[in-house]
Formats: sequence, structure tokens, C-alpha cells
Amino acid sequence: MLERKLEEDFNIRQRLHVVTDDSAPQPSRKRGRPAGRRSDAAYVQTSIYIRRDVHSGVMLALAEAKYKGIGTETDFSELTDRLLSEWLVEQRLRAVS
Repeated sequence: MLERKLEEDFNIRQRLHVVTDDSAPQPSRKRGRPAGRRSDAAYVQTSIYIRRDVHSGVMLALAEAKYKGIGTETDFSELTDRLLSEWLVEQRLRAVS
């Protein structure tokens, strides 16, 4: 009797089990906020020390540029990344020369 009950439960579970078809269209993205740098494997979080007046001046200049609509929507992280990338290119060019 117990075996019959277990067999019935197993058969019910097999019928309820949904097999996913790889060819079925899957939603391309989840709803909500887009993934940011924190979840992007191409980025690494770092800490740096810069003078307070430099940080304040850069943040003010970025805010003014955004307010006036000058240039692109650049944040502190993007600016730092761009400047360091340019420096790295210069270093590589010097090493080749």
C-alpha cells in the first residue's frame, strides 16, 4: 500500500514537472535597474587618496557641465577611468620608443 502511494506521488510529480525547451523565447532582460559597474566583471572597485580641494573642484566641474549640458554625462568614475587609460597608452608608447 505504501509502495502504491509512493508510486502515485512519483507519477503526479512527473506529470507536473515542466520541461524547459531551449528553443522557447526567453525574456532578454529582467525588469528594474540595469546592471551597474559593481556587477560588471570588467570593473574593479578601488580606493584612492586625492586632495579634498581637487575632489571638490572636479565634482563641482562635473555638476556644472551636467547642468549646462556641456559634453557627455560623465561621472567621477568615468573621468578617472578615461584619464588613467590615456596615461596607460602614453606609458606604452614611451616603452615602445
